[in-house]
Amino acid sequence: MLSTNYDKLINRRHIKPSPLIFSSLNIPSQVADIIAMIITKSNWLYPNLHDTSKVIRLTFSSEEIEKFLSCYQKTYLHSLLKTPVNIMRNLKVGILDNGGNYTFEYLFSWVSYNERALMVELNSTSKKLFSLNYTGQDRVLLDNETLMGLSGYYTKRTYELLSYLSQTHNQIRFPIQQLQYMFGVLGEGGSVLSPSLESPEVFIRKIIDSSISILASYPSVRHRLNIGTSEVGTYGYELYKSVDGQLFLKFLVKLKPSSFSQSRFLSNHRRIKQILKQNIKTDPENVKIPINQLKELIKLCDYVSEESADSYALVHPILRKSVNSLSSCKVPRRQTCDTTYQTYSSLIDMALERWKIRTI
Repeated sequence: MLSTNYDKLINRRHIKPSPLIFSSLNIPSQVADIIAMIITKSNWLYPNLHDTSKVIRLTFSSEEIEKFLSCYQKTYLHSLLKTPVNIMRNLKVGILDNGGNYTFEYLFSWVSYNERALMVELNSTSKKLFSLNYTGQDRVLLDNETLMGLSGYYTKRTYELLSYLSQTHNQIRFPIQQLQYMFGVLGEGGSVLSPSLESPEVFIRKIIDSSISILASYPSVRHRLNIGTSEVGTYGYELYKSVDGQLFLKFLVKLKPSSFSQSRFLSNHRRIKQILKQNIKTDPENVKIPINQLKELIKLCDYVSEESADSYALVHPILRKSVNSLSSCKVPRRQTCDTTYQTYSSLIDMALERWKIRTI
């Protein structure tokens, strides 16, 4: 996303809050990939999007797009983006309210592609939905390599949903109609956008069953998620009927035991705090962090950030500040102290305690 030696690190993952997970979108797979790219960059550059009235415009060079989408033929890039850009210009997203109804709003102020650059201006809706630190909402950490590797919008959407449910440990019985909104079968005003999938039985068979089967055989998903089987043999979900005959679906998915070493995770946290406190103590007004320690911070934070969305959000300020510092200078220099270091140092103990409780 930026011209640094840390492009892969920056592009590796993004966070979606629950309103975006539960939103209603009817888009092709390519548009989903581009939106993931936009969220990834906005997470990195503007973690507090929801809290700003400033005009936010994001520009993606052809090189950035090629790296993210793994498309290396520039002549193909223009044709690849033409249709998605046209869709995104008038794209509406359905936001679920507390009453279980969807309100549809435009997702972007404007979208343009010319001279091999994609330009996007966020509006108030996308600022809220793409914000890294939108408090009061559950959120999910998504792996971009996995998301880009999955073919088909329905499979990508199912991956996002299963990741969210497993990471937040939420047990939700979804009305089938809500899932049909989430997968773009139903649209604004209840309009049927995919008549062949309107039947609940067909929807479950062609979207839910098919997507879960694909995900279960995908290596990175199989490594992270444990997909269960219901008592009646349905794989990945179980069905319920209410007294009035309404059909509900609950996904059977859990995170597999963490591949993280608890001792390494905790020692990384402690080492991050040690580096920050050491440099703050030396000169609180002008924190000086040597290049070798900046590089160490990046490695430490990168490992910690893979644990969960909360861990990623916590270390993000340090990770971004360290990457930007290394990108802008070749020798150690003094950096004006801001609350980034102080805030992380004060929060780290609470984060450690939360993580210990979660792993007991």
